[in-house]
Amino acid sequence: MKEDFLHYIWKNGFFKQQQLFTTDAEAIEIKYPGFHNMDAGPDFFNARIRIGDFLWAGNVEIHLKASDWYKHKHQFDKNYDTIILHVVYDDDEPVYRSTGELMPTLILNKRIEEGHLQKYLNLIQSSHEKIPCELKIKEVPTIVLQYWFDRLMVERLEDRCKFIEEQLEKTRNNWEEVFYRMLARTFGFRVNNIPFQILAEQLPYTLVIKERKDLLSIESLLYGQAGLLDANNADPYYKKLKRQFEILQSKYKLIKLQPGMWKFGKMRPANFPTLRIAQFAMLWHRNERLFHKLIGAQNIEEIYKTLDVEASDYWYLHYTFTTESKPGIKKIGKDAIENLIINCIAPFAFLYGKYHRQEGLMEKAISWLEAIPAEKNKITELWQGLGLTIRDAGCSQSLLHLKKIYCDHKNCVNCAIGNHLLKKT
Repeated sequence: MKEDFLHYIWKNGFFKQQQLFTTDAEAIEIKYPGFHNMDAGPDFFNARIRIGDFLWAGNVEIHLKASDWYKHKHQFDKNYDTIILHVVYDDDEPVYRSTGELMPTLILNKRIEEGHLQKYLNLIQSSHEKIPCELKIKEVPTIVLQYWFDRLMVERLEDRCKFIEEQLEKTRNNWEEVFYRMLARTFGFRVNNIPFQILAEQLPYTLVIKERKDLLSIESLLYGQAGLLDANNADPYYKKLKRQFEILQSKYKLIKLQPGMWKFGKMRPANFPTLRIAQFAMLWHRNERLFHKLIGAQNIEEIYKTLDVEASDYWYLHYTFTTESKPGIKKIGKDAIENLIINCIAPFAFLYGKYHRQEGLMEKAISWLEAIPAEKNKITELWQGLGLTIRDAGCSQSLLHLKKIYCDHKNCVNCAIGNHLLKKT
């Protein structure tokens, strides 16, 4: 059993509430169980509980074992001085306040309704490791699923925003610098996202903007700083980039990265970092105020149009500086653009709207996700195999979040689907 289950039982009152007494025989009457706190601190805030002859207003703490109070060091935390009732499954040790008086304690063991306990155990002990409720999910009404998926989409966006917030703190809320870093990270996709992120951190946004009007300069900065201009290559364009970078490196006192960071193996040539850097350079070359242009887009079509750029002419016949390709324009591509919107632009717009209290921008970020086709991967295929319809990228993002945060940890009591199945008679 997990402590979350006791939270669920307490919040919903799924235990026998007649003749409740504390461990020292004082009568208990629960007027209001309190507001469930999902962050640090007591488990339930502002409960109203009559204990003996007095009506108390304060917080409730819940543990599987009473001794967890000491295990979690609550006796040293002043936030727990406001606890009016300690709710436990097993009372294995008396708990005392810092004043020395016994903490009022309620034992839930033998009071939890058997049906709820058995349903809970069936879920968390399920042999279906990927989705605990996979045999029961078809019993959940569409309206419950729709509500939950909408909520999960927002949770997913908020989760993606954590990285952005960390970067904002490091840069003293420099939104344009952070957007540049975030976009670079996303340009690396799954394989080269870290090298791209480090490249952007080592090559400040201000330098890229200063040199953006000259495509050769911005390309030489990116390739040179990435450590990809260190070879003895006789290719004329390569030598031209190298000479330009040497000038800019001296001018800006740059310390380049190690070329070994970049990965080329086991990927399609269209995703080679050499091509992605060229496309990234072209994107900034063509758009001076890219951040504001994308955040201010009125619809998804404007974003597609802005991101629809190709690598420079050299790459028409190349994949790398040493690998030629069949003639062809190396555009970012529709799937890659949608990846950028899902993993960078929509989360960034959502957070920007939240920070600046622009609800319209937050809603617009969500609408962009809903305008993009659903992602296709092993996890979305898993959900489709259970009969779920994945209508768009907002829905696929919801299901990725559901699997990662709830199903993988069997966090069923905090999942709307799990809650519905647990409450179902």
